[in-house]
Amino acid sequence: AVKDGTTVSIEPGEFNYFGNGCRLEAITHSSVDVTQNQDFLLEVIKPWGQDLTSMKLVHSCFLLHMQAEENIQIDIIWTLDPSDDQDSPFDYSGIAVFFEDSGEMALDGEPNFDPLKSGYWDEFLFDMGIGPDPYDDDA
Repeated sequence: AVKDGTTVSIEPGEFNYFGNGCRLEAITHSSVDVTQNQDFLLEVIKPWGQDLTSMKLVHSCFLLHMQAEENIQIDIIWTLDPSDDQDSPFDYSGIAVFFEDSGEMALDGEPNFDPLKSGYWDEFLFDMGIGPDPYDDDA
């Protein structure tokens, strides 16, 4: 839970299992102080065309564990909008997602914020159950 009582569907320390033995681990969820790092935040919200001072933002950190690679850091910045649901006072909408892999493959070399640029991309798709086995010659 975030300080103000809002929640994301997976709490820190919990796992969401999917695909071929893959799991998403929640690390932290924290409210974003919109008075800090304004240049970065303004760039993030630019496509949304909203006023930063009127937005309520949450930063979530996750680790994605897959056969291809473990401990892939994923950061999501959510905007919270009032909800009509009394049990969940806010709707979460992801406005920025950053992906970082370990840089262990020759194509990586530095932090990667686009999973398509990872040398593991075909294996990621297979691990998530949405692509063919990259090591199956008959596929």
